Amino acid sequence: VIGDLPIGTPVAFEAAYGWGWLVELLEDYGYPPHLVPPLQCNAIASARLKNDQVDAATLGRLLRAALLPEAWIAPMEVRQQRALL
Repeated sequence: VIGDLPIGTPVAFEAAYGWGWLVELLEDYGYPPHLVPPLQCNAIASARLKNDQVDAATLGRLLRAALLPEAWIAPMEVRQQRALL
């Protein structure tokens, strides 16, 4: 799926343990990553119907509307130092 997107397409995803590999993959393909802290994304957290497809559609709508709460994505060097610790 990732390779089918036009280069430069922004991609939003919820933060979960081990998200760093996805950031690297997206950046390698030329897609700007947007890391979303799940607890700050009330539109998803308070949804009545909760599944991956609904969550992805909600993230997409929030990203397009510039309403997506985002977490800071540490640079690769910082992520590598954190991994060592």
